[in-house]
Amino acid sequence: TSPCLCLSSSGCFRCCSPAATDVRAALALAFAAWLATASYLFLVPHDDALPRRADAVVVLSGSKQRLPVGLRLVSDGVAPVLVLSAGPEAEEIDPRIAAQCARRVRVCFEAEPSSTRGEARSIARLARRRGWDELVVVTSGFHVFRARRVLERCYRGRLWLTDAPVDAWWLPWALVTESAKLALAETTRRGC
Repeated sequence: TSPCLCLSSSGCFRCCSPAATDVRAALALAFAAWLATASYLFLVPHDDALPRRADAVVVLSGSKQRLPVGLRLVSDGVAPVLVLSAGPEAEEIDPRIAAQCARRVRVCFEAEPSSTRGEARSIARLARRRGWDELVVVTSGFHVFRARRVLERCYRGRLWLTDAPVDAWWLPWALVTESAKLALAETTRRGC
């Protein structure tokens, strides 16, 4: 094998040990595997073909791009009721949420805790109380995969997820945060 040159802390090149080369190769391979997996899970669309009719359209909190999608779906007749997750940060994210919560065909809830898991629990309780068997859930594209996994643990009815647009500059951060949150959801936070 040919010797590998590494940049030392003094700024000079020196020969690397085979072990250091192996570690770097393993790290590069692990990073490439994570990037490919995260890209598939969080960047490739995982949304569903929408039904003609559902009991409600639920908009998860977290992005101002989600509310217009939910409003359009209700306006298009997909469901008669718009449900908004209006947590503590909701008005900072989108000031239109308070105005929407004041309307009669809107149902607003504040998830406890303020997380996808908290939203899933709240949605399941609301659905049981109101007799909803079919829900369309609006979230960001990068969030669809994890949101579905968490929602299906709490809500037993029919579920369709659809994505709202996401600003491209946000996607690298979303890959990192969604990877960490999915790891938690699949290991230590598996229940509803």
